[in-house]
Amino acid sequence: EECTCQVVRSIDKWSGDLANERSIEEAYVRLIQGAQHYVHIENQFFVSACEGSDEVENRVTKAIKDRIIQEINNEKRNKVSSKFRVVVILPLLPGL
Repeated sequence: EECTCQVVRSIDKWSGDLANERSIEEAYVRLIQGAQHYVHIENQFFVSACEGSDEVENRVTKAIKDRIIQEINNEKRNKVSSKFRVVVILPLLPGL
């Protein structure tokens, strides 16, 4: 079975003088939207918000929520249970 993997690195104003660089967020959202069976995220600095946050612009968790809702609606429409799963692994103490 074929599997596609993408590795991205972060850069921002402090590390590369690029303000509002969003390629990692865009990659996460694109991959979450296209996931067929599961989403697996491991990130020691995972910061995101679904709605109502003026401080956090990253919307990866909104993409996860929307993808789960899409799967629930597909199950209701097709009356077939999918095995779609989301796994997010975070460290107890980020950055250590």
